[in-house]
Amino acid sequence: MLATDDYIYEFMRIGIDITPFNTLGHVGGVHYVAVYAARQLARNGIPVDVALISGAAACHDIGKYGCKKNEEKRVPYLHYYYTGMCCRRLGLPAIGHIAANHSVWDLELENLSVESLLLIYADFRVKSSRNDKGK
Repeated sequence: MLATDDYIYEFMRIGIDITPFNTLGHVGGVHYVAVYAARQLARNGIPVDVALISGAAACHDIGKYGCKKNEEKRVPYLHYYYTGMCCRRLGLPAIGHIAANHSVWDLELENLSVESLLLIYADFRVKSSRNDKGK
């Protein structure tokens, strides 16, 4: 299984301790909001692939761990590329397509699927806050 074989959860747990970010908490929140909204749409007859949005939400920020040391300042921009690359490498191109396009500053909203729109909404809805020490 992908999550256990590649130690993604453990990697994200370590990230909480060595970075000022809680990517694991963010991903969990994004997943909850995206899947909750997708289920509501599905109940009301809107065609939506709940499994696709679940997978995309779960891995939408995995590319942050693919950035190299000299790319630290560009992680907010580069992680989309690395997310897509990671998903393709793992044989998850459909999930990767949705996950890698969860930004709105360079996308045409009218051309996006409902799954993409849900992930964009959830990602911007679930934001972290920091204390005085940057945590």
